[in-house]
Amino acid sequence: MSLSNLGLDAFECIALRGTIVLAAKELGVTQTALTQRIKALESEIGTSLFSRSRKGMELTPEGQILLNYCRERRIREQNALSRIQGSSFDEPRRIRISGPTMQTQSRILTKLKDIKEKLPQVYFTFNINDSKDLLSSLKNNQTDFVLTRNIPSAHLSYKKLRTSEFILVGTYSWHRLDLPKIISSKSIIDFSEDDDFTISFLKEFKLLPKALPDRHYINNTHQMLKFVEDGLGYAVFDSDDVRDKIKDKLLCNLAPKFKLKSDWYLCWNDLGSEMNSVMSEIINHFD
Repeated sequence: MSLSNLGLDAFECIALRGTIVLAAKELGVTQTALTQRIKALESEIGTSLFSRSRKGMELTPEGQILLNYCRERRIREQNALSRIQGSSFDEPRRIRISGPTMQTQSRILTKLKDIKEKLPQVYFTFNINDSKDLLSSLKNNQTDFVLTRNIPSAHLSYKKLRTSEFILVGTYSWHRLDLPKIISSKSIIDFSEDDDFTISFLKEFKLLPKALPDRHYINNTHQMLKFVEDGLGYAVFDSDDVRDKIKDKLLCNLAPKFKLKSDWYLCWNDLGSEMNSVMSEIINHFD
């Protein structure tokens, strides 16, 4: 059995756009024609690829498998074309990456040296932003990659990165103090009023009832760390981001037994940017 390109293109576009209306507009065909292509594809495969709801077209488990195949097919196709055309890594290319400060630094910036050695003609633009989710910028083609803790929708391509361990940290001078005493007498330091990550940590480990109700807000993660280092409060950070400060005895892990695990994703939009050998090579560098 060989799947038709028309059927796969229709399926992939609906999966990424979420509705037949948007997919039909993207492909320049009628909704009826697009629906017929999907029905023919489902008949050929022998299973349903979407579940229809008021929210749009949601992938079935079988549909998710086929979408993964489409993504792999697209990457292989672009790699082959680049090699045939002799333009794999020769032409200058700008890659835009968006993400929060600390995780971009520890997960992305540390890989740039290796990437530049492999792809000397690639240039980067970073949008470092801790204040909001940046996934919408992919749909608007304002960025090529987004680093996020939010679970991506089926409309986006993504690579799951290594899991983070978040820990509760305070200034090193507190390392001999009892945790309940610290929480009941010191303030939480968070990024903003909407930032509930430290509260979620305390709640997860049944420490929240002891916490003071008022918090400090600092919308800069490096300054947040400085406040914690100076003993003005405590906060939750990715253990990777504070490892050196703990080693240098500027900070201490206030609750070594408690670690809150969180997944990270590198996301991109196949329809919003050209998935070629350059982007594929960059994706392979991040773990």
